[in-house]
Amino acid sequence: MTVCIAVLFKWNYSAKEGQPDWRTAALTASDRMLTAGDVQYEPNQQKMAEFGKSIVLVAGDMQLHMEAIALTTKEIGSRELPPQNVAQIYGRAIQAINRRRAENEILAPLGLNLDTFAAQLKDYPDGFINMIVGQLQNRRPIDAEALVVGTDGQDTHLYLVDEHGNDFNLDGVGFGAIGIGAWHAKSRLMQISYNSRNVFAWAQASIYAAKKIAELAPGVGKYTDLHLVHRMGHELVLPLAIRKLEELYGKYTGKTDELARQMIEELQNFMDDPRNWREVVNDERQSEQRSQAGVGASAATPEAARGNEAGSESPPRSKS
Repeated sequence: MTVCIAVLFKWNYSAKEGQPDWRTAALTASDRMLTAGDVQYEPNQQKMAEFGKSIVLVAGDMQLHMEAIALTTKEIGSRELPPQNVAQIYGRAIQAINRRRAENEILAPLGLNLDTFAAQLKDYPDGFINMIVGQLQNRRPIDAEALVVGTDGQDTHLYLVDEHGNDFNLDGVGFGAIGIGAWHAKSRLMQISYNSRNVFAWAQASIYAAKKIAELAPGVGKYTDLHLVHRMGHELVLPLAIRKLEELYGKYTGKTDELARQMIEELQNFMDDPRNWREVVNDERQSEQRSQAGVGASAATPEAARGNEAGSESPPRSKS
């Protein structure tokens, strides 16, 4: 139960005035709510792992993610890999853990694993094979997703890794979110038509608002960690900036609430004024009368046309 969000935006990497170098950077936002089995808590701990210039934000079963992070760290080692490769390796780690747990739940009680089961297929009746294969195929993967955000040395890229270990590039969308609050966050970003051509201030305001909206979902923590990811690496957004975002969000949310109250009040005044309803009734009566008049005219028109057709004479022929 959590939320992690990432948005791409345009960042000027040039230090020379008048010679901009616009490339892609990213902001990430996450709470600190952790889920381990049936336990939820919000410790003083960020929900991310670092792999060179890429970071991985996680949502779902934290026990699986801790194991996946360890497997990914072991495979990557000290190499500096682009985010696409990090996402693929992390996805394979999720697949390996799901595969092992499926073996433990379905095959281990029978004294088997996937290798021995495959090797001994010819020794089993078809009904037994179909039963085991069906259980393996129908087993739901563990609830675990990740966002991988990092640079290839030029631009910053965004990948989603789902519970099956599949990786998806989200550069074209410009944002992504995972966890129970993901739909709230994505709905907010879609509502404002967020895209990766936005600039830094727009990205900060948008991702913070999306995180606050996501807090409506049960189990999303109130604390917010913001990270900036660019082609030089990644860094934590200063608490001063977060406090300013919180101040501005509260200020303008209050104004939105006041506008909503005014709209309801004006609507109620309209509904309470009988003159408005008389005007509506008169307009409907006039519309009905015009409609009936139009039907009568249209009914007479074909008759007139047929009459003209029957009474018409051939045009005079010219004499030779």
